[in-house]
Amino acid sequence: MNSAPDNSLSSNRHWLIFTVLFAAFTHSGYFLLLPHRSLSPDELEYQHLSVSVAENNRLSLMTGEVAKRMPLYPFLMSFVYRTQPADVWGNAVLVIQSFSAWCSTIMIALVAHRLADGRAGLIAGLIVALYAPFSYLQMSFLTENLLIFLLSGALLLYVTFGLDSDSIGKRLLALFGVSLLLGFAVLTRANALLMLLPFGIDTVFRGGTIVQRSSRVAAIIIPALVCVSIWASRNHRELGVFTLSSVGGLNFYLGHNPDYADHPGLDRADYDIANRLRAERHFTELQADRHLYSLGFDFIRNHPAEAILYNSFRKIRVWFSPSVPAYGPAAPLLICFVVSVAGWAKWRSGALTDRRLALYRIALFGIPLLVCLWLLQMSSFLRGRLEIAPLPFTTPLYILSIGVPALLFFRCRFRIAGLFVGLVVSQLAVAVTFIPLSRLRWTIDGLLIVAIAIGISNLCRWLQALPSLQKR
Repeated sequence: MNSAPDNSLSSNRHWLIFTVLFAAFTHSGYFLLLPHRSLSPDELEYQHLSVSVAENNRLSLMTGEVAKRMPLYPFLMSFVYRTQPADVWGNAVLVIQSFSAWCSTIMIALVAHRLADGRAGLIAGLIVALYAPFSYLQMSFLTENLLIFLLSGALLLYVTFGLDSDSIGKRLLALFGVSLLLGFAVLTRANALLMLLPFGIDTVFRGGTIVQRSSRVAAIIIPALVCVSIWASRNHRELGVFTLSSVGGLNFYLGHNPDYADHPGLDRADYDIANRLRAERHFTELQADRHLYSLGFDFIRNHPAEAILYNSFRKIRVWFSPSVPAYGPAAPLLICFVVSVAGWAKWRSGALTDRRLALYRIALFGIPLLVCLWLLQMSSFLRGRLEIAPLPFTTPLYILSIGVPALLFFRCRFRIAGLFVGLVVSQLAVAVTFIPLSRLRWTIDGLLIVAIAIGISNLCRWLQALPSLQKR
């Protein structure tokens, strides 16, 4: 398939206007219509940290932990707490998160546009605006919404100015900005530290002299490491160890223990073991963290095959298993509709033959089938047989089943497939090393959506091309 951009689509900004308005409608709708729910323990901890920072200028939980959570999200929430009445500050946080989710949608769409064309940007923007995990994170007091925003900004800055800018100074400045955003991402979730590696490797392989490559690597690594070092130094003062987080031992133990094979998901994970160690054995925060690391390594030494081989495959399976019910096939329906529109003229003129004609027929017949499926599921939901909140118009089932192959066959105007794969692999490595949190994968699902959008755009151009041109 031809991966050259479609200039008519790239220069037409109507897709961006529609995406901006559609995303504003969906994200404001999530904020206004989603029902209130009880907060998870993680959300309650973030709220408590925010209040503690605002009132006591100290990032500390009621139980005394000072490094269990990364600082950026609680500090931002504490600013809202200081400026808003106590009875509405939580609602104000959700307003800000709705706005940042809208910005993330636009940035992901612009990344797809930059790498392909306006059609890819439109597809990516619409899917992200309807993606169930993102709507859930938008209305939750969790860090992942902020992490998606920072990663989307870093990726947009990188593909816009960091790849082929005419000015070396402008390119280095863009890489410096990418590094700062990644540094802030690490201060949001410690696992984002591994995202620096794919960006650094991609920067090295962009060519140039040794001095140029070294300068680019320094620009994209050093600012982020400075952010990380400041937080780790603070933890050294508070805990006595140069570390990012004191929850690593818990997550490591949860992924390496005798019960994991029987319960590879998270529904029966013993999250309370660190608290029991502190309460029953009077461990400090650091002692509990190190003890749990020790228990995890003991299990690996005593059961190497199960821990390294079998549990790793279990974690990969869990990580790539949809955690949201398969309700609302908006993504495949949108894909079929876009393909149908792209090939309509050629189909009417009889120019579609062989594989193109077969593909087009699949897209045409897929539209009514998917609409019927959606109506059937909607009727079940309205009758109360499905309990799903928020309404997942498009779910990880479709994003994973379409996005992973699209990522493996990723083709666009820049050699950037390695960066996308590297970012996904970096987070997969965290899931296999520790425990496969679904929220960990949600933060990089936007990359799969971009890969889907670009793949469908390439498919549409192949469908519209004359067979004689493809044979040359």
